[in-house]
Amino acid sequence: MAFRNGNRREGLILPQYIDDYVGEKDSVRFFDEMFKKYSDEELGLEYDENQVGNPRYNPVAMLKLIAFAYSNGVRSSRKIEKAVNRDLSYIWLTGGLKPDHKTISKFRKENEEALHKTLRLVIQHCIRFDLVVGNKLFVDGTKLKADASLYNSWTKEKIKKHLKKIDKNIKKLLDDHEYNDMKEEGENSYVETEVKEKVEQLKKFKRKLNHIEKEIESEEDKKNHNTTDTECRTMRTKKGTNIPGYNGQIITDGEHGFIVSAEVVNENNDTNQFSTQINNGIDNIGKKCKTAVADAGYYKIKELKEVLKDGIDVIVPNREQARNENENYEENPFSKGNFEYNKEKDIYICPAGETLEHKHKHKGNRLYRIEDKSICHSCKHYGDCTKAKNGRSISRNKDEQLITRVAERYESDEGQAIYSQRKHKVEGVFGHLKHNLGYRNISLRGLDGANIELLLFSIGYNIKRMFNILEEKKVLKANS
Repeated sequence: MAFRNGNRREGLILPQYIDDYVGEKDSVRFFDEMFKKYSDEELGLEYDENQVGNPRYNPVAMLKLIAFAYSNGVRSSRKIEKAVNRDLSYIWLTGGLKPDHKTISKFRKENEEALHKTLRLVIQHCIRFDLVVGNKLFVDGTKLKADASLYNSWTKEKIKKHLKKIDKNIKKLLDDHEYNDMKEEGENSYVETEVKEKVEQLKKFKRKLNHIEKEIESEEDKKNHNTTDTECRTMRTKKGTNIPGYNGQIITDGEHGFIVSAEVVNENNDTNQFSTQINNGIDNIGKKCKTAVADAGYYKIKELKEVLKDGIDVIVPNREQARNENENYEENPFSKGNFEYNKEKDIYICPAGETLEHKHKHKGNRLYRIEDKSICHSCKHYGDCTKAKNGRSISRNKDEQLITRVAERYESDEGQAIYSQRKHKVEGVFGHLKHNLGYRNISLRGLDGANIELLLFSIGYNIKRMFNILEEKKVLKANS
């Protein structure tokens, strides 16, 4: 059988113009068209054309280059530099411009505000073509590893442990030095110098740890400090491991799953994020949504109230409802939900038919307890229902009616149908970013750097998704 062989000296006729390097339906052309629609002022890119010195690269060209790179999972400034020299799509997009990695990195760091405005403009473009409706908003968060090591993360406990170890090592060195003095009298100058250097190194490390301890104490909510990235925090992942990282938050629209808001925070959990993130999404869309959806990690009644007071329907399960979703979870027959509340008499009826009356307030909540504790002690369920010496008690939150309302809304058929959409409306977006584009860790340091990366991924994701949907509907040319 004959083989086809290559010939490196065979002549080729390359296209005469860069514009011929990519096909008419290539996604890179759509990226280019998107950025042509916006002025420099709209994008937040301010520069002086009359500035003296070496001419700068066109800021719009730089912005669309980096956004296009992130949409393909390329975020290293050195890899982007290689792409503009080797990849025809990148060469076409920049019109032959070849910025180096330092220029790319500097532009990315200096234009966070422009990225916020770009994401907002892309969302408004989606709204004009009914790709974003804004009726239902889904919020979710994920842990992203920072560009730092867990070894360099310090807590008060870890610092105290190391300080004790340092003091012990210093004492041992000095004790050994005294022994050497007695053993090698007159011949210990080298030993003495070596010991002094080691002791000084330990004391220097001790001063560093004392400084880190003061840094932790200076901020009320700060429990740990990383010396590589001072703004990241030690976070617990779903796998049960600790990482130095950030908490990435996104809001997606319920129509096609476009990202309408993206923000990185350094709080370890999502309990304080619900109202803030939903309002961020509303601001970018420009109108109030009808329904806001999140998982049990966002359940905090104070946060839910902030959204409910604006007339927005909230679908968020409480912790117990979330546990009930687990097939292996066995519901406690003596949980608070199985105690019947009589609003007229202001009492609770336990599963055994006994009455719990209001006694006093505890931490701002109303506390209900059985009148005669001996009734509980003689009950066949004592030990399963409660082991308290004073009998079973129930705490009723001052917002109990609202809590019940939210719980019932989640349990309703409509609530369950809407909540089930989370998997492909928002969780699927994180799945794409993390597994397809490799966005499991943050390559830029600091909270600003982390936000820049999430914004770039969000812009790239939205434009690429818009291209795919419009191409599928065969209206790409008309809408671009």
